[in-house]
Amino acid sequence: MKGTIMKTALITALSLVCILFLGVFSTYLFAPKLSAELSYNLGMKGLSSSCYERVYKKTGELDDLIVVIDSAVYAEKTETVEKYGLILFDTYGKTSEFANYCRKNDEGLTEDDYSTYDYYANTVFMALYNRGEKEKAAEFAIRNMVAYSDKCALKMAVILADPTNDRAFGDFLVVKYKSLMKEINTANYNEFRIEMRAYKNADGKEVYKF
Repeated sequence: MKGTIMKTALITALSLVCILFLGVFSTYLFAPKLSAELSYNLGMKGLSSSCYERVYKKTGELDDLIVVIDSAVYAEKTETVEKYGLILFDTYGKTSEFANYCRKNDEGLTEDDYSTYDYYANTVFMALYNRGEKEKAAEFAIRNMVAYSDKCALKMAVILADPTNDRAFGDFLVVKYKSLMKEINTANYNEFRIEMRAYKNADGKEVYKF
């Protein structure tokens, strides 16, 4: 009798686990946004990020793409940040849709805050740099500079290019800048060139030559 009760209880418990698993799996497949929100609220960062990816793949909407990037940052999934960050800037970077999104999101910002554009540009740039894709990082920072400032991704690139920190990356920056001169308005990069030239060798000569 006791064995029968234990067996019944075990079967019941296993059945409940299976039902729960099927419910979660079905939600993941057919309602990824709900699954993303639930997993986010439960602190399941990785699962939440994966679910938001499914949402974007289903809709292709800018808002959902940005949520994918945000959730990947939260989950510390650098490869995902890079992948979808590049999609953001390659697809929407120069569009009015992204400009309008940034303008709306920037309402109420102070001078100390990063603009929405600069925040995402820095996020993608650092993902590339930290994953060792430094040539791509250099090109990204140059191509996606709207206005040179202390908060733009190119400024961060200049800081990292300090020859005592990463001389090789600084060389990538110079090479990429020269290769892109016909595609960009070089007048907007005067401060960039000045700051790069400010790096000197021990004998006082410029480290980076333009």
